[in-house]
Amino acid sequence: MGFETAIARRVSTQVSTGCVSVGFPQRAPRFGAVVVAILVAAFVFTPLGAVSADSPWSLFGEASVVKLGAGTNPWAIELVSDTSLETAYAGVAFQPSAEGLTFADLYQLSTDFNVGTTDCGGGSPRFQVNIDLDGDGVDDGNIFIYLGPAPNFVGCPAEWQPSGNLVGLPDTDKRYDLSQVGGTFYDTYANALATLGAMRVTGIQLVVDGGWTAAGQQTILVDNVRVNDHQLMSRGVGGEKSARGFDANGYNENARIFVGTGISWCMARGSSLETCTASMAPFGEDKLVMKWNAEWDRGNAEGWANPPYAAWESNHWNGNVEGGSGSIWQYKIQWVGPCTEGADLSDGGYCIWGQFEVLMDQGHDVSGHDWLAHATPTGYGA
Repeated sequence: MGFETAIARRVSTQVSTGCVSVGFPQRAPRFGAVVVAILVAAFVFTPLGAVSADSPWSLFGEASVVKLGAGTNPWAIELVSDTSLETAYAGVAFQPSAEGLTFADLYQLSTDFNVGTTDCGGGSPRFQVNIDLDGDGVDDGNIFIYLGPAPNFVGCPAEWQPSGNLVGLPDTDKRYDLSQVGGTFYDTYANALATLGAMRVTGIQLVVDGGWTAAGQQTILVDNVRVNDHQLMSRGVGGEKSARGFDANGYNENARIFVGTGISWCMARGSSLETCTASMAPFGEDKLVMKWNAEWDRGNAEGWANPPYAAWESNHWNGNVEGGSGSIWQYKIQWVGPCTEGADLSDGGYCIWGQFEVLMDQGHDVSGHDWLAHATPTGYGA
C-alpha cells in the first residue's frame, strides 16, 4: 500500500455525490466518487418493497403511481386535487409503530416533489403531523409544514426539487403552522419542539388539496418520502419488475441483491438522471453488484439501535465496460459493534462509521493493484 493511500485512509472529509451527502474516511483518492458510492450504498442503503399490510405507508384519496417515461427511474406518485371530484384531495400517509412516536423523536421529514404545470399554493403540498395533546391516543390537531418558497409558499419551479429536511429549520424559516395546536400560523420548528416535543404523534401525511386555488385542479408528483429511517419511493409501490424480480433500477429486495450501474444506484436514491450522470462521473456506467443479508435489513429498519447484528454486505464494481472508468474494486463490510472511526483492527480490517468493519477493500486501476484492507479470515462472521 502506497504512502499516499495510507495517509488518505485517515483523512476525514465531507463529500456530496449529488445523491446524498455523507462523511467518511476517504481512501484511494484516485477513486473519488466510486468510493463514495460504495460506502454510501453500504450505510445509507435502504431497500424498499411494495406497500403491504405490514408497511407503515399507504396512499389515500386521488393518489396513484404513474409511469412518466422509459428512463432508468420513470415512476412517481401522483397526487391530484380536483374540485370536480367527490374526493378533492390526495396524499401519502405514514403510521407510526404502536410503541409510540413523539414530536421530539422526529429527526427526518422530507420529500422530492414536482408541481408540473400547476403550482404550490393554498397550503398545498404540505406535511401534516397529527398531535395527541391529552394522551388519549387520538389526535387533537395538526402541525402543518408547508412546502415551497416562504413566506407565501407559492411560485414553486416546474421541476423536481427536494424539500430538504423540514426538521430543525432555523427560526428565520417560519413554515410551521401551529394554529391548530396552540401556536400561530407563521411559527417555527423551535417553538413546536418547545411546546409539543413530548406530545405523541399519531400519524403523518403528505397532502395535496389545493385544487381550489389552481383552476380546479392541482397535480403534484412526489417521490422519496422520508420519515426518520422510513423511506417510500414510487418504485417500491408500483415499480415495474421483470420475471427475475428486479425493478427498473436494479434492486431485487426479495433476493437482497442490486445489479445495476453507478447511475441507476444514484437514481434509486431519488436524484435525476442529469444529476446522477454528473455526480457519478467517471464511474456512472460502471457495473455495480451489491448483496446483503436479512440482518442488514433489520439494522436499517432499527437505525442500528438494537445490537448485536450479524449483518454483512458486499460491493463489486466493474469499470471494464463501455463508457466505464476502467477500475475494478471490491468491498466486504460487516457489523462488529463500537470501534474507533478509521482505526486499523487487529484482524487486518478497519473501522468505518463507528460500528462496522471493512474486511476487504481491494482492487486495481491503471496504476496497479492495491489492498487497502485484508482481514484474516476475510469471511463474514469471523
